[in-house]
Amino acid sequence: MVEGAAHFDLLFYTLNIDLIKGERITLGDIVNINDDFRELLINGHFEPLIESKSEHINLESITIDSLLRSDYGSLEGERNNMISCYLKDVSLVISIPTIFSLGDHAKYEIKFNQIPESLRVKHHIWGMIYTISDVPIFALATVMTDQVEERTSLITYGRLAALLASLLAMGLFMPIVQATNWTVGAIIMMTLAFLFMVPIRFFAVERIKYDREEAISMKDIFTFIKSNKPLITYYISFLLMGMSNTVLISGAYFAKYIMGDENLIGVFGITGMLPLLFIIPFLPLLIRKFGKRNIFIFSAMVGIASNLLFFFVGYGNLVQVIVLNSIRTITSFMPMMMMGMFSADFVEYGYYKTGKRAEGISFSVQTFATKFSQAIGAVIGGFLLGDVFGFVANTELSDATIDGIFAMYSWIPATGIILGLIVFYFGYKLKESDVQKMIEEMQEGK
Repeated sequence: MVEGAAHFDLLFYTLNIDLIKGERITLGDIVNINDDFRELLINGHFEPLIESKSEHINLESITIDSLLRSDYGSLEGERNNMISCYLKDVSLVISIPTIFSLGDHAKYEIKFNQIPESLRVKHHIWGMIYTISDVPIFALATVMTDQVEERTSLITYGRLAALLASLLAMGLFMPIVQATNWTVGAIIMMTLAFLFMVPIRFFAVERIKYDREEAISMKDIFTFIKSNKPLITYYISFLLMGMSNTVLISGAYFAKYIMGDENLIGVFGITGMLPLLFIIPFLPLLIRKFGKRNIFIFSAMVGIASNLLFFFVGYGNLVQVIVLNSIRTITSFMPMMMMGMFSADFVEYGYYKTGKRAEGISFSVQTFATKFSQAIGAVIGGFLLGDVFGFVANTELSDATIDGIFAMYSWIPATGIILGLIVFYFGYKLKESDVQKMIEEMQEGK
């Protein structure tokens, strides 16, 4: 029953979830919400799923603002009279409120291939552009200084800035979109990103010069990777941990179906990320004191313990859930914060072993491993959720399904961390002092 209303609410409200990112998919993630999209809807390009209902809907009354608000259509207290959307295998469905006697809503559907290219959000183009900029920005530290500790500081400050920028973007983007539109919002964010990156061109100095007379061949690439045991060991460990990280997939389901409040997704994210702002600045000091290898091992052990403890104590106490989730989020992000530092070491190790300097290869492997582990983790998470634990949307969940979602959110990620830790502990021996010694020996050999 809707509070203050005369009739029951007959609708199920669901979320569209990006299984790779573990985030909600909104209408604005699929199409550009602008005048052209509104025209597409009101001019008959969408097919009504029930003709009798559509006769009572005045599509002309739909505004861009109401379509933008559909991105928040699942928020408690706001959703009952709002437009919403959901995805089918090959189509997008828009649901528009109508009177109770007609079933509360009318649905309009359009096939994805019927949506003009100009209205589709180009995530793949963005992903490629991001990758193109991601590799050189990490590699830059290796030519700014040949001191391992200085590189650690440079990469640490870069990761801290990236975290701050992410939080800033999350806080600013949607208010900008609501005040303007998606296109203007994207332009403003791109402009801000450009302005923050421009100083690199003028103030980042490549002080270290290397002999690069010969181009890197495909054979050199495979030789560089094959002879680089630390690189292979680290990224096997990283992939094992990442592919089992079903927290990203199950987080939205855990919040909505087990904790009973989908808004907790944001709470879990913020309480996990904010402590990193205070920890990351001390990372160079911690690495100088303990070394990246020991910090990686310690983080993995605490991650295993926090995931298993979470499973055994359960989810009855919200504060307890937030604390344990925060601890394991920190421990899972610590290796990621050091990833660029490890890759910089692999550059020097590969140069020492092969005589070929291949920063692009080392940092490209880093980007590939990140994307690959997320993709495989999404496939595994989707398989577990639907095929193993029997999750079916818009139905009452069985005890087995609830237990399965909680397992994905607690002990299952620990299995991959355990396997990754075993590989890393026994296979990775490279220390910061070893890398610095290699650099000095190669400089003396010039």
